Amino acid sequence: MTVHDSNDLLDTALIPYDKIFTTPNGVFVQGTVVGIQPNKPGGAVTLADGQELPYDALVLCPGSIWEGPLAFPLEGKAVPEFVAARRAEFNNAQKIVLVGGGAVGIEYAGEIKDIWPEKEVTIVHGDSSLMNSTYSARFRKGLEDGLRSRGVNIIIKDHVDGFPPPGPVTVKTRKGVVIDADLVVPTRGTRPRTAFIAESLGAGALDEKNQIKITRTFSPWETPSTPSSRSRLRKPTLTLLSSLQT
Repeated sequence: MTVHDSNDLLDTALIPYDKIFTTPNGVFVQGTVVGIQPNKPGGAVTLADGQELPYDALVLCPGSIWEGPLAFPLEGKAVPEFVAARRAEFNNAQKIVLVGGGAVGIEYAGEIKDIWPEKEVTIVHGDSSLMNSTYSARFRKGLEDGLRSRGVNIIIKDHVDGFPPPGPVTVKTRKGVVIDADLVVPTRGTRPRTAFIAESLGAGALDEKNQIKITRTFSPWETPSTPSSRSRLRKPTLTLLSSLQT
């Protein structure tokens, strides 16, 4: 969607939440949670605008932090302008470096070559092969062979640390490989959007990858700041909170 307007998904991919509830038992609130107060009666979450939303039960699903052309603005009305700007960058660039060879980088490389076969595309990936060890060596090699057959350059076991603004630039990897580019795109995937959880509940609520620790029943791992909540709820009201509204 952020590469080109062919098969444009902009009008169908953004789904408003404002009509998601059909009964009075739910309410939609657009906002960004910056804190959790589990020790208040029943608990509450604090939004960036200072509003507090009380809860009887809290479901933690904060999503991920994206970067580059997938770092969509929180305000839905700003998304079309953001997408148009990213499309212009891809259209104007002739030498594109994709930093990260996971699913995001592979998808972008394929889309670029579909639309502009003549553009020079280079993937820089830190692992020994594309994707990661979750996938078989045969599968990963097949992806690499397929991209190379389409003219995509692939540099493995290396990294790029900086992301200059669009325009002619010389990129130097950690191992000293020099690449001429006029667009350097972070395609390293996501990071958990969980900083507010650690700030509210303590660092022990997250693991070494900043993911939420959970029990076998998918409840948050109990810390001194997260008392167990096994009380029975009567006529609960569901609140859907989203930071992005279209």
